[in-house]
Amino acid sequence: MAPPVNRPGRYSFTAKSKPQVQPRGQLKRTASRSVHDAVVRSKGSSSNPILSTLSKLPRTGADFVKSKFAFSQHVTEDLTRYFKDMWRSFGQPHREFKVRINFAHNAKRGALTAYSQKVLTEIMAASGNRSIMITRTQSSFMEQARIMYDNLIRRGIAHELRMYSSIGDQVVEVAASGIKDGLSKNEIIQNMASKISELEDQGTTVSKHLGDYNTLNVIDIDPISVEYPSAFIREVKRRGIKLIQPPIDPAYHLEIKQTPVNYV
Repeated sequence: MAPPVNRPGRYSFTAKSKPQVQPRGQLKRTASRSVHDAVVRSKGSSSNPILSTLSKLPRTGADFVKSKFAFSQHVTEDLTRYFKDMWRSFGQPHREFKVRINFAHNAKRGALTAYSQKVLTEIMAASGNRSIMITRTQSSFMEQARIMYDNLIRRGIAHELRMYSSIGDQVVEVAASGIKDGLSKNEIIQNMASKISELEDQGTTVSKHLGDYNTLNVIDIDPISVEYPSAFIREVKRRGIKLIQPPIDPAYHLEIKQTPVNYV
């Protein structure tokens, strides 16, 4: 009798053996490892964004499902920038990337200088973000006290003491004392504003939001409004701009020096 013929599918046959079944899960893991190892061995994987991205694929299907959200964001940002650069490299005309800077209702538009607007526009275009929301620029003593009070209630006294220096801690302690004494919200905020004013008169400052924005423009940006956060953060740091980000600060806190420099 003629030996059995190999057939496609899950069953494999040999001339002198019984049919052997390979577990379905093992097939998936084997295929996943083969693709993963082939990509890693590919030449130029470190310089090609696509191969570099594929090389980060989880080795099994289950791992891929678990990390699908983080991986999706990584792929989207990397491939968007890659194809944009590839389009330019072919010498094709590139349409102007229009960006929009929005302001929250309590953010002072006039406290964003023309120079800072130019820097933000370039950062947004380079990172592929079409719009952002500025939640805060320069603040008055009362505004600073209100913000500190709201953060204290929402995040706790211990967190606010860690966030500020010894100067800001004095204002936090005023709020903590007022809460302990049973004062109203408005009374506590007023006491905090008075303490902030007293510290400013002594030549110290609680927040750089209180300073002259024509020297150091300090702005807060809502992280939710940034579509590609990792690219945005990279472009900010590449220009030497000081950045404080979550979880230390609930917003993207940028400090832009107003002396023009070669930041690119």
